[in-house]
Amino acid sequence: IIDELIAVSHEVGATPAQVAIRWLMQRPGVASPIIGARTVAQLEDNAGAAVIVLSEQQIARLDQVSAVTHAFPYDFVQGVKANILGGTEVNGEFRSAWDLAPASDTERF
Repeated sequence: IIDELIAVSHEVGATPAQVAIRWLMQRPGVASPIIGARTVAQLEDNAGAAVIVLSEQQIARLDQVSAVTHAFPYDFVQGVKANILGGTEVNGEFRSAWDLAPASDTERF
């Protein structure tokens, strides 16, 4: 993650801290990143994130290297959603019914 952050910071002519803060600012659902500046110099450096522009490609690269691998039970639930949703749509997510599920009551009994 750090290597890609440094690469992007060189591309946009900013510090890694500024790029990291700007990346957070452009994330959906993030209202305001919390910075941990302890000195005026750090605060001024962090404030420089407000003027940086990251391209879609740069954001995608940072997203890719920082993606979190979900563990149990998330991976399990994702695998059984066909059984849970069974051909319905819930919260905008549609899953087809399980191929081996009965198609009618006559198949079920």
